[in-house]
Formats: sequence, structure tokens, C-alpha cells
Amino acid sequence: MIPTEIWTVRLLLRAVEETDLDAFARWFTDPEVMKYEYYIPQVICTMPPSNFLMRFHRLAAPHTDIGQTKYFIDTTIASPYNGVLDFSVCLSGPTMSSAGLSGFSGCEGVEDSMPMIVIGRVAIRDKKEIEFMLNRQYWGKGFAFEMVDALLKHFWSTEKDADAVKADVDPRNGRSLRLLERLGFMEVGRAKRTFKTHLEIWTERLLLRAVEESDLDAFTKWFTDPEAMKYWSTPPHTDIKQTKDFIDSTIAGPYNGVLDFAVCLPDTTANSEDDHEGAPMPVIGRAGIWDGKEVGFIFNREFWGKGYAFEAVDALLKQFWAINEDPKASVKADVDPRNEGSLRLLKRLGFVVVGTAEKTFETHLGWCDSVYLEAKRPAAT
Repeated sequence: MIPTEIWTVRLLLRAVEETDLDAFARWFTDPEVMKYEYYIPQVICTMPPSNFLMRFHRLAAPHTDIGQTKYFIDTTIASPYNGVLDFSVCLSGPTMSSAGLSGFSGCEGVEDSMPMIVIGRVAIRDKKEIEFMLNRQYWGKGFAFEMVDALLKHFWSTEKDADAVKADVDPRNGRSLRLLERLGFMEVGRAKRTFKTHLEIWTERLLLRAVEESDLDAFTKWFTDPEAMKYWSTPPHTDIKQTKDFIDSTIAGPYNGVLDFAVCLPDTTANSEDDHEGAPMPVIGRAGIWDGKEVGFIFNREFWGKGYAFEAVDALLKQFWAINEDPKASVKADVDPRNEGSLRLLKRLGFVVVGTAEKTFETHLGWCDSVYLEAKRPAAT
């Protein structure tokens, strides 16, 4: 398969390049563009025991770190379909339109003197399924139609044995449905609950998954417990609405199911993934790296002293290092110096004290001090 270039009246479709990183990051970090998109997460935290199955669910959350986008670009470049059926979409300057290059392939050297703006991506994955994304700045101008139309024409001309191209679209994505119908696609079927939109991380004993509305009762147990909330940044909840508001804001946040998780205790006697479907999974805590910077965790007191917090935060940190390729990236923690249990746990996980401060925030305990900790990327092994 030889990479090519596809020219239209206003666009150039060419192979994805490393220099496309900034452009791809614009739409991969845009919640509106990513609303109905998905990709397969690249993260493997801890291999589960033999009686568990690792679940990889499609992750539809916007990218929260440039490392995620770089990973996507690197895997695309390494694919044999890059520049064959997988393209960056460039918007040329006015001189390109006037040059009459529509329909030409492989016009080497012409583009060198012309401004090229990467505005989207279009691909036919595995020679089967169309997918496309466009920087929101360029919506409503016909560019999506033009680039998908060009790729389909290229596909039909080069894949002589192909008899169909498929698409899998969320029914709420009316814009994409209308575009595909204009290009000759017809609805051939519907299915419910075809993919989940968050990552699940399995450890030896735990499941870390996105926070859900049904977690309200579990979250209420620790948020109303004075001992569990002793060093939290707010007093214990006195009304279930406080807990519901907390859950709602977590679900609405971009990190839910990416770097912010409910911690569940599965039935370890189950032998397969199917055995877990519908099985009761007590929610015993929450762990997250909030705003992609600061780790925090809280657990139902009934499950203290069993190593669950260490296991969950360890898996969470591995997730963070896997999706963040910045060699200077770090995770921070702000801990009350009286919270000896959390300080010991974090130090076991590689955190070191980098500073202290007095009277940093006021809670139900009065003015509290802070111990600041930081963990840097572990050395490669």
C-alpha cells in the first residue's frame, strides 16, 4: 500500500504526520467535538488474576493530556493505512484553489509554497468503517462532506473488491447522520448499549470505573462519616443533596472514567467477564487525579486497613503515567500533617515531601496546615 495525496477543490488529504500534534489536540480536547467520538484506550494498568478478564471499553472522553493525542498520532503513523485510507485533512490557502488542482494526486512540491492548515481527519478503518473528525472552527462550511466524499471516491477507485463501507453513529449525532445520508449511506440496523464511554481498570482485587448516579448510597456512607471526612476539605455531608451534587459534578467533569474513578470490590469467585455482568459490586471508595494534577482518595471506613487504598491509587498512578508522556510530568498531593495514614501510603507509592505550610485552608476542624508531596515519573525498567 503506497501513501498518496488526495486533492479536492478546497482541501488536501495527506498522511498523518508528527507535526499534526497541535492541530489534532485542538479537536481531541474539545468536549463538543468529542461528544460522540471514541477510541480504544491504550492503557493497561495491572494484569488481573486468571479468573478475571481485562475489559477495554471505548473511551469517549476528551483528551486531558497531550500525551494521549501523541499516542493516537504515533499509532496512526505506524499503521499501514496511513496515507492510504487514513488522512489528515488540510485547508489550503487561496492560491491552491486558484491553481486548479482539484482531483489531482501526488502533486509533489506544489504544497511546499502554500500555507497548509490541518483542520480534521478522515479514515476508513480496516477497509470497513468510515470515521471523521473536524475542528469545530470549520463546522458548517461543507468541509466534512467534501473530505468524506473525496475519501469514498478514492476508496471505490482503489479497492475494487470492496462492496460496502459501514458507519457506526450515535443516534443523537444528527449532524453526522445527515451527512452520511447525503453521501448515499442507508440505515441497516440499530443496537442499544453497543459501547461504554469510559475506561475500566482492573487490579488484583478491585475495579476502578467511572462514577455513576447509582453510586449515591455508597458515596453517602463515607461523606456522612465524621471519621472518614476528618481531613477532607469540607465538613461531613448533612444532606443527601450535597452528595448528589458532588456526584453530578463528577459525572459532568472531563476526568470521570479517565482519571477519576469509583472503586468497586468485585466478586473474585467469578470466572469470566460474563459472570460479572449484573453481579453486585460494592462501591468502597473513590480515587482520582483531579484536574490532571493532584491525587485524592477517600474510602468507606469499613474497608480501611486492607490495602485497598494503596491498590487503587497505585493503579490510578499507572494510568496517569501511561497517558501522559511528558517526561517532566508529576502528580502532587496536599495532605494534613495529622493524616498519618495517607502520608504513609503516598510515601510508599514514591511521593516525597517537597514543602509545608501553615493555615492553608479552613475546615470543620478549624485552620489546617499542609504537607505538600510530589511523585515524578518512575524510571523505565
